[in-house]
Amino acid sequence: MKKRLTHMGTNLYYTDAGIGATILLLHGFGEAGDIWDVQAGFLADQFRVIVPDLPGSGDSLLPETDKGYLSLEEHAAAILHILDEEEIGTCTLVGHSMGGYIALAFAELHPERLKALGLFHSTAMADTDDKKAHRTRSIAFMEAYGARAFLREAIPNLYGDGFRRTQEDVVSRHVDQSASSFSVHVLSGYYKAISQRPDRRHILRNFTGPVFMAIGEDDKTIPLQESLSQCSLPRENHMHIWKNVAHMGMRESPVATNQALQSFMADVNRN
Repeated sequence: MKKRLTHMGTNLYYTDAGIGATILLLHGFGEAGDIWDVQAGFLADQFRVIVPDLPGSGDSLLPETDKGYLSLEEHAAAILHILDEEEIGTCTLVGHSMGGYIALAFAELHPERLKALGLFHSTAMADTDDKKAHRTRSIAFMEAYGARAFLREAIPNLYGDGFRRTQEDVVSRHVDQSASSFSVHVLSGYYKAISQRPDRRHILRNFTGPVFMAIGEDDKTIPLQESLSQCSLPRENHMHIWKNVAHMGMRESPVATNQALQSFMADVNRN
């Protein structure tokens, strides 16, 4: 069921399906909540699944702010609003890429609202100077050539080479959908927020609940070694390393993603 609430003076949309223990799935940059459609449909047989369109993505509008974009902490406030609206005390929060950065910000601000935390092709490390410079160049490219041109270059690189060759139609649909949905203003704002995020490895060290980590061996966005360096930080880490997967495990390996998330939720809510 698609739901709407008013957040920061504009509409925030999310889907809500199933009953039981709640898992909330956050999408990444250049995506909307429907990136999780396969997983949401699968998990809703056993759990309650909430999937927002983050502000500025999908059907959710970007609120007006003095700086022109939302910080990751402000995105986390939208997640808190949904939990409060639905009267959900605690949930499992899993974020893909940028969604993982928001999940970590939420865990820092509201750890009492989380049973478990998941990083899906994401990282607790801050951007390096090189990554910040790359994002600055990307913003300049968008401003010069438009969001569509940028996404047509960027999105295919999120998938592994083999998947791009054999599932060209899936990648093309992702490109076309995103290219028709996002403005330069929204995408550049996401990049500014991402660039400003602090190192949050201490969240992984100090989080008292289970942590889920999904890692693609072929991921060019979050390199394998960067992910592996964080695997020993959580007290309880449910880690999955997938061969022939890059940054889009929910599409590159949907069956493994479904099973991993189902198993994690079962373990988290066993007692």
